[in-house]
Amino acid sequence: MIDRVDVPHSAITTWSGFIYQGKVAIYHVLSLLKINGCNEFTLQLDSLEDFTILDGDGGIISLHQVKALKSQNYGSYVEAFNKLKGNSDKHGCVNAKFHIAREITNNTTEEISKTHFPIEIYNYDDESWCSVSEIDLKIEDKIKDLLITYFADDVTKQTDVYVSKARGYLDQIILRKVLEIHKIVHDNLMSDRVAAYEQTILFNEFLGVLHKDLDQDHLGEDYYYYILLNDFHRYYQEYCIDNEGLTDDELMKLSLCMKEIECIGKEEMIRFICNILPHRKFKFNSLMDYKENSFDKDGIQEAFLNILNELRQPELNQDCYFQWRVGANIFTPTAIDKGDYHASKVCGNIIKNSIDTDLDVMFEGCNLVTTSINVDSITAAVPELIRCTDLSGRDGERISRWKKVSLVSLSNVKEIIND
Repeated sequence: MIDRVDVPHSAITTWSGFIYQGKVAIYHVLSLLKINGCNEFTLQLDSLEDFTILDGDGGIISLHQVKALKSQNYGSYVEAFNKLKGNSDKHGCVNAKFHIAREITNNTTEEISKTHFPIEIYNYDDESWCSVSEIDLKIEDKIKDLLITYFADDVTKQTDVYVSKARGYLDQIILRKVLEIHKIVHDNLMSDRVAAYEQTILFNEFLGVLHKDLDQDHLGEDYYYYILLNDFHRYYQEYCIDNEGLTDDELMKLSLCMKEIECIGKEEMIRFICNILPHRKFKFNSLMDYKENSFDKDGIQEAFLNILNELRQPELNQDCYFQWRVGANIFTPTAIDKGDYHASKVCGNIIKNSIDTDLDVMFEGCNLVTTSINVDSITAAVPELIRCTDLSGRDGERISRWKKVSLVSLSNVKEIIND
């Protein structure tokens, strides 16, 4: 054990985007669950290393560094190899594994291990890398193998649907712990270094998911809330990887936005999602209505995250959406990534979605920032739809408010907002 004053630096409070690290940790934990006495092991996140496996007495079993980079050049990883090597020597741990998301093409794993002994490139079923898009499938293969071992005669636990559900629960173990640490640090109960070092996860939590009958577990709002958060963070990390040239200031700005999203409660999350996806045709009255095909990955990455990246740091208002104030004008980001030729369809979908949903989502007086659509008034863009709509009562009040809403392209407002 390390004295509190000597605990290492941690980036746990900005760890929200690094879902891949957590998934890699899950994969490795699952590979250890057949070991006798593994129930006493613990998983430590972003402290001694990106993740560390500890024994029941707090001794180091293995150190793990994870890098999800676009680069396949050995030189891009040398600094990280040296860091892991230094930690391996410092803690006297010869079991040091390096995880990569893309194959290093200009050096062999054997040469790397020889140069940076005792570091080894982690092996995934005879592959020396595992991409961000494939890690979930790798985890599900591990889960299925373990369920066959534990419940050989129970075919219901071996279906793809059940295995996917189990993976969702395992993902939530990691995400809940990260959010718990964030709250501890925010409440000034511990420093980020101490919280990351001490707030470990017992292997029993992972074993508990595998031994539980998940078909008897009601998948309520809580479950889908964390599924949604996990997906959002995954899209965010993929965005950061695909835009590897982002500066430290840009990464910090996006990280702060993600931390704001983490603080949105279950009840407010529906409002938030509808605010950034007002053009999506779906009935979204509860988090249980959430499905990945309703949560538009391309829109989140190409529009929402890109808008946040290109514009100055926004604020999150009391209605749970980001905004920029410029004089009397209010601008809010969306996940609308359509071109100008889709303007009428997008405006029509916004109006229909507002009428069909039970939620009273309004943007009165707002300018909704899109990738490339410019419309002065949403209702003016769909006159035929407005003429066919009953303008009496509640729907009429909504329509009148939408008259003051415009769609604006990122390029047209970038200078205005960033000035």
